[in-house]
Amino acid sequence: MNPSWWKSEFDEGWERVKEAVRADWEKTKHDLGWEEAEPALRYGYGARRHRRHREWDDTVAGELRGDYSGLWEKNEQNIRFSFEHPLD
Repeated sequence: MNPSWWKSEFDEGWERVKEAVRADWEKTKHDLGWEEAEPALRYGYGARRHRRHREWDDTVAGELRGDYSGLWEKNEQNIRFSFEHPLD
């Protein structure tokens, strides 16, 4: 489920960059598999596009946590990674 600020253009953009993120993901060898991580990475991608002029900090993390429908503690690292490494 997408947060209220999600735009259809974020879906389109995610489809364009998903393979690059997946390739980078494979290089980093995180504990979770791609299928488990993709929703969090996608969320971080959209959050970055929504908050273009903001850097990751406690305020941004708190806002994103409030909007996130998954397990924040389990997925925060992937959300932050995608937020901090925009590919478009």
